Order: sequence, then structure tokens, then C-alpha cells
Amino acid sequence: MKVKEFLNNIPQNCKHKKSLKKDNCLILCSKADFIIEHDNCISSSGCDAIAVDFRNNKLYLIEVKKGGFDSKDAKRAIKQLDECIDYYGEKLKGFEFKPIILRGNKKRMEGSAREFLIRRKHELRKRGLRPQILNCSVDISLKA
Repeated sequence: MKVKEFLNNIPQNCKHKKSLKKDNCLILCSKADFIIEHDNCISSSGCDAIAVDFRNNKLYLIEVKKGGFDSKDAKRAIKQLDECIDYYGEKLKGFEFKPIILRGNKKRMEGSAREFLIRRKHELRKRGLRPQILNCSVDISLKA
């Protein structure tokens, strides 16, 4: 199945323009052609959303974390992003995958969580990817 054919088969209620509100977090991606709500729309597991940018051949994999952020949350976020890569990897060949973790603007991230995401070997690092940690409401296409 070709990329455009796969994307055209996604239900319309799962596709959004340049933004999506998920778990009280605004996902904003101005360069995206559209944002797909993945969790609870396409699948019951994996990341919260993906943003598709055809012009730059980028696929932003987005996981939203609300509340405090500890090492357990970091491990779960990596697992969810990794599941999305497994889901979309074959279907969307040729795209550069950009894993993003969005968190509440005023929510605390523990040092152990940051260390795990940045320094430790985990599933995404084994794939040569490093997740970016951004605040909600930030335009991810300008930061990632």
C-alpha cells in the first residue's frame, strides 16, 4: 500500500488540520499537512498523535504527558513512541521519524526521567532516534 493511499484510508474524524487538543495539551504543528489522532482513534495503544509533513518528509510522533514526570512516565512514553514507529514504519517508508514528548508547561520533570530520555539506552536510541521534550502549545515543526 502506498503512503497516500494508506493516509487516505484513515477515518476523517481522526484527521485534524494544524492542531489537536489531547489530554489538556495543545498539539501544534504549523508545517504539518495534517495531524492524526492515533491513541483511541486509530489504535488503543501507542503514541497520542502523529503529524505528517509531506513537504519535508517528516513524521512527528507525539506523546503527551500531563502532570509530574518521573522515570516510570519516561519509560512508558518511550514504549508508546516505539509502538507508533512499529505501526507506521512499514506504512510510511521514506519519512524521517521525529519522536516528541509534550508535557504541561508548569509540570515538573524529575532528573531521573530526563537522564533516562537523554542518556540511557532505550528502544528509540537503539533505532538511532532521540526524543525531544517540548512544552505543550509549542509549534513542534519549528522546534524539532
